[in-house]
Amino acid sequence: MNDISGQPDPVSSADKASQSSIISPPKIRAVWIVSPKTLEMLSRALNPLAVGLTDELIELIAVCPQDTDVRDLPTPPVELISHAPIRRFLWAKRSIESLTAEIKSRKVQLVHALDAGSLRIARTVARDLDLPYIVSCWGMGDARRVGNLNDAAAVLAGGKAIRQGLLAHKVALVENIHLVRPGVHQVHHTKSLDENQHSIAIIAGGDMSRFESFAAVLESFAELRRSKHECIFFLIGSGRMEKRLRARVEQLHLRHDVTFVDCVGGWQLPGILKSADICISPVGDQAIDMLALLGMAGGIPVFAPVSSSCDFLIDGKTALLFKRGDASELTVKLRALLDDKHAGRELAQSALNYLGEHHSPAGMVSAVTRIYRQAVL
Repeated sequence: MNDISGQPDPVSSADKASQSSIISPPKIRAVWIVSPKTLEMLSRALNPLAVGLTDELIELIAVCPQDTDVRDLPTPPVELISHAPIRRFLWAKRSIESLTAEIKSRKVQLVHALDAGSLRIARTVARDLDLPYIVSCWGMGDARRVGNLNDAAAVLAGGKAIRQGLLAHKVALVENIHLVRPGVHQVHHTKSLDENQHSIAIIAGGDMSRFESFAAVLESFAELRRSKHECIFFLIGSGRMEKRLRARVEQLHLRHDVTFVDCVGGWQLPGILKSADICISPVGDQAIDMLALLGMAGGIPVFAPVSSSCDFLIDGKTALLFKRGDASELTVKLRALLDDKHAGRELAQSALNYLGEHHSPAGMVSAVTRIYRQAVL
């Protein structure tokens, strides 16, 4: 726009810089160091995070071991680099140098270890390339596992209790330890058990190496069958105790009522949960319980053990909690929900409301974008 003299209006250099930064923020190229366990546990949160970061002009390269199931990573836009397994006692200098050289050729600006198990590779690559690195922690045990992280640009904690554990162990400066909850997509409406014209489908999933946890679920299933509740039951997962659990099914005369489903990747869980009416995550541990989180996000009632690391598990508000391995308590709470389906729907809606406020993909993308830019710029 011109003034009356015909000359263009002056624009200050500060205004130009402000306009430029609003129009096109600087691009960042980051590398994710991924372990198979990371994708198995967190794939449903990493997928929307990767897409969201791309929209924020952050280019991602995922480094993972060969034969890792990467179906949950959006490729493209995420670029993949696979490498042979690097065991601690076989850390041949040539192998790590080769991986570092391949990452260097991508002109990466930031290294992010997506879990504590990826820290060793991430820190070595970052030091060799003189780059800042970030570490994500998803369990209460990570505070002892990661050691001193004062040289890290940031440490991301997946929950409040996890962050408190990191602070208590003084793994890094207080201002460098950030709370970044996993973000997951949520359905818009809960599933109504009242509208179910067939048997109620109850799924229980997790690591079948924990016999006591799953045995309690089976005993609870047997009680529901004896009390004539119309339910069908599914056990999802695998583990060294699966054979023993199958034998327990026979002992409880549940052979025709319980279906075992092989261990599945995170990319399959939403489809399975969509067909379920109730979700039980019986194992629980000191890490983020993604099965419970995805069940809540799917709009169905969730049962889970009391957990110190999962602040999204709030008894009576987002889930119904029980003592791990306590079949009696689980049975009482299951019966109450089956007899009051309206209460089950209210619980599921309350969980959706909570997730929308605290575990949205947009919230996770915003937090990670800010931390990345602070580390690089």
